Amino acid sequence: MFYPLRKAEIYRRCKICILPLLTTFALTAPVNAAPITTTTFMGIDFSIEPGSAGIFESVTLPDIVSGGLFGLFMWNGSEFVFKTEHYAGTPYTFDDPGVTTFRVLGLEDSTGVDDTDLSSFDVNFTYTIGDDTNNSYTMSPVYSDAYDVPAPGTLALLAAGLLLVSGASYRTKTA
Repeated sequence: MFYPLRKAEIYRRCKICILPLLTTFALTAPVNAAPITTTTFMGIDFSIEPGSAGIFESVTLPDIVSGGLFGLFMWNGSEFVFKTEHYAGTPYTFDDPGVTTFRVLGLEDSTGVDDTDLSSFDVNFTYTIGDDTNNSYTMSPVYSDAYDVPAPGTLALLAAGLLLVSGASYRTKTA
């Protein structure tokens, strides 16, 4: 059974004296605060548009960061699969007969590529048939999976609960 304790008894029983601090913070922090959702821009998907004459035969990635190393992923029909790491500035030739869709990862903040304007990532392609005049492609930004970070009030309540449970467990063992 729970008996309400006076403030002086709480301070006396709490050897570390952190419980009053946590309960005060937990009671003043917003309890229903929404979790923080974050995403990170990390790459670009390239796809041949329908009606184009050919498919991608090779790609040369821009050297926007000195010695830039990028990850190349190929579409296998259901998901992107890692193929290789490739340095910027040198052509990469796709396996025969070429590809219609691939992904480039490794675009960190230092590259300066804006996820709302992908034209700053200036790639050069060769196609199995034709050139840029009869082939077109789309570029789509790739983001890391979003994850939720608990609000600080939630973490404080969790910590206070863990301290109360461990304190109760300690008291029953010593009794």
